[in-house]
Amino acid sequence: MNKSNDLSSSNEAENAYKRALEHHKNGRLLDAVREYSLTVRLSPYSPEAHNNFGVALRALGRPHGAIACYRRSLGIRPRSASVLTNLGNAFRDLGMIKRSIAAHERALKISPVSANAHFNAALAFRDGGQVELALEHFQKALSLDPANLEIKMEMGISLLRAGEWKEGFKLLEARLKIPRFATKRKDIALWQKQPLNGKTLLITHEGSPGTLIMMARFARNLKLAGAKIIMEASEKVAPLLRLSPDIDEVVNIGTNVSTADYQVGLLSIPERLGITINDIPGETPYLRPGISPAHELEISPAIKLALGIAWSDQMLMGGKEKSSGCKLEDLMEIAALPGLQAFSLVSGQPREEIRQMGVEDIIIDALDENNDLAEMAKIVEQLDLIITVDGALAHVAGALGKPTWLLLAPGADWCWLLDRDDTPWYPNIRIFRKSPDEGWSDLGARVRKNLHDILQ
Repeated sequence: MNKSNDLSSSNEAENAYKRALEHHKNGRLLDAVREYSLTVRLSPYSPEAHNNFGVALRALGRPHGAIACYRRSLGIRPRSASVLTNLGNAFRDLGMIKRSIAAHERALKISPVSANAHFNAALAFRDGGQVELALEHFQKALSLDPANLEIKMEMGISLLRAGEWKEGFKLLEARLKIPRFATKRKDIALWQKQPLNGKTLLITHEGSPGTLIMMARFARNLKLAGAKIIMEASEKVAPLLRLSPDIDEVVNIGTNVSTADYQVGLLSIPERLGITINDIPGETPYLRPGISPAHELEISPAIKLALGIAWSDQMLMGGKEKSSGCKLEDLMEIAALPGLQAFSLVSGQPREEIRQMGVEDIIIDALDENNDLAEMAKIVEQLDLIITVDGALAHVAGALGKPTWLLLAPGADWCWLLDRDDTPWYPNIRIFRKSPDEGWSDLGARVRKNLHDILQ
């Protein structure tokens, strides 16, 4: 009787696993998770089922659950390089970079000639700020799998961070052959440095809102070449870009643009123009929003400095955004300095931290939940200084020429380069970098001391 029950349970587990794999293959992740859950309950010693369960959970944005599944899989089969790589990736999702690197190094010891293991280790090293090590692993991965477009693209991003822009932007072009990045408008020719005089050029949307704002400056170069400029943007970014005198039209992402002669991806523009670190058009401001009565702040005439502060970037306009890990409490000492009036420039869930800490009278919530970036810019224009983590606000303030202190963790966006406290993109930005061993509160204390000295 027991044998019959065991056989029935085994068959049910096998069928559940087959259903899970079919759901997973076809992108039905919630259905896959349900069937994987049944599988591991009926067959708790299957390393493959636990691993695939973790892969599905991570794809759903549940890295903690994925880690538990990977650890169960490794408990059954400890020397699985692929599961260790998956574990390292889930740790990286959570910003646990030391653990991520450790998992990837274990994977490489087991499988030193795996292009995938080297590739994912490189991503972890890059997020940890160890760009030289990241480039070594990208190079190794590429030597093992020379046709891999993902490796070329990510290696290009790492070279950009290292300041090697000529080769970096060249490798980044590999993304255009990857289906999810390839142009969707097959009827418009790609701009490959053809003469632009009298032509209409469509700049297609890529990257984060911050990248879009940063790259908008190149509209001037293209305009001077004689082109009419049309730019794609999300609804929250478009009103800000319409403030540029060099952009003739801003359209929603995916809009049919039958008048365009050429199209170019936003991130391809520096390569087409031959831009290096030494010749970025650095004139600021290049956006001028003005101030409207609807967004006028009540700033006390008695204070020395009106400060805008952001500990999170939640102005999400498509795509995943990874949290920096910074919290309001980490920067609270800055906001509490005498002589300044602090305004919160965060949106979304982080606004709740103000209420939870009971500091509504110390940090004034300046943003409405539905503000677009043009409205944010009108608020920024009224302030004396912006202190912010990496995100759209840094680029808005940079484009406005507003004095800005940017707080960066290791592995920050490529545009901020490495080991420097300034940026060629925005002469008005000063960078404060958090070391791998520092907490955000430690960085906050350093920033507070600098601000205290200025106020004195």
